Amino acid sequence: MNPALPSVIIQWLERISNRDAIGAAECFSEDAAYYYAMPHPPMQGRDRIREMFSGQATAYARISWEVTTAAVQADRVWMERVDRFITPDGREIAIECAGVAEISDGLITEVRDYVDLQTWEERNRG
Repeated sequence: MNPALPSVIIQWLERISNRDAIGAAECFSEDAAYYYAMPHPPMQGRDRIREMFSGQATAYARISWEVTTAAVQADRVWMERVDRFITPDGREIAIECAGVAEISDGLITEVRDYVDLQTWEERNRG
């Protein structure tokens, strides 16, 4: 993982990879917004974000979000990732993602993830 990433981003990604929905959500402020796939409306608030992560942790046997490129400027982080979801039967569904995270007071206040939803749907059908 890129050592230049803020610690809260590193913690969030590690907790996602451990399928720790509660811990991942704790990286977000109470009123955070998570746009999981622009232009869909965001998951608004830590509780809704935790629910989203819980759904992923339940649906997939393994999750791994690999940061391939990142840039940090003040409290904004740009990341290119490959998000990998392993189904209970061992099938991998990977999607390329570009995301922007905003940080304030050591917590994530907003994430905007951009993915090609058509590609995700095609790969998810397997």
